[in-house]
Amino acid sequence: MQWVAPTVLCPTNLKDIKPIVSTETTREKRQLKGVASGSLGAIIGQFKSLSAKRINRIRPTPHVPLWQRDFYDQIIHRETSLHAIRKYIVENPLRWIDDPENPEYPVPNQDPLNDFPF
Repeated sequence: MQWVAPTVLCPTNLKDIKPIVSTETTREKRQLKGVASGSLGAIIGQFKSLSAKRINRIRPTPHVPLWQRDFYDQIIHRETSLHAIRKYIVENPLRWIDDPENPEYPVPNQDPLNDFPF
C-alpha cells in the first residue's frame, strides 16, 4: 500500500493516517499501566497537550480544554479501505456546514423540520 495520506484539521477534530512501522510489543510494555512510551496513545497525547498549550497561549485562554479526551483509531488492511478513508478525510471539511457542533448550524432562518432540499 502506498501511504501518501491527507491530514485535515477540522474545527472540532483532526483527521490523519499514519503507517504502523512496527507492531512489535514487548511483554514489559503490555504489563505497564497507563500509556506506554512511544505508543500511538502516547503520540496522540503529546500532540494534544502541546497543541492545546500553544493554541491557548495564542488565544489567550490558558487551561481551556481543546481536544476531546479519547481518539478513534482503525487498522487499514486493504487498499480499497485506504482509498475510501482518504476520500472521507478530504471531503470531511465540506460537511462542516451540516455539523451540529458548528455554531452556525442550523442555518439561520431555516426550519430544520420543513426546509428539506427534496
